[in-house]
Formats: sequence, C-alpha cells, structure tokens
Amino acid sequence: RLLKSANHLELFVFFDKLHKWEDMANLSD
Repeated sequence: RLLKSANHLELFVFFDKLHKWEDMANLSD
C-alpha cells in the first residue's frame, strides 16, 4: 500500500513536470 502511494506520487510529480515543460514550450513559441 505504501509502495503504491509512493508510485502514484512519482507519477503525479512526473506529469506536473511534463505540464510545466509544455507550458515553457508554448511560451517560447
């Protein structure tokens, strides 16, 4: 259970960074 929630947290952080990257790419357009 703990491992699962930690996994979800990593996914959440990953997608959060992904969206920030997309935002920066949009800004540089």
